[in-house]
Amino acid sequence: MSSYIVMFHDDTSDDVVKQTKKEITDFGGKINKEDFGFVLPGAFEATIPDQTFQKLQSSISTSATSGLKVIEPNGTVKIQA
Repeated sequence: MSSYIVMFHDDTSDDVVKQTKKEITDFGGKINKEDFGFVLPGAFEATIPDQTFQKLQSSISTSATSGLKVIEPNGTVKIQA
């Protein structure tokens, strides 16, 4: 299992977000952080089993109704001036 940031399109309903979280936890994952404030509204950080990650990742490219925008590995972001 790895840690990911899960982001949705702006017009995604709360029900879709809740269902995605439920799917992650039903298959052994864990929601670690749910509030990124105005920076990433609707986004959350989760530890996701590999098989569940692959399923969610494929729904981004195959379903326009999934609401998912991107699932990316969680990590440190460095900014240089």
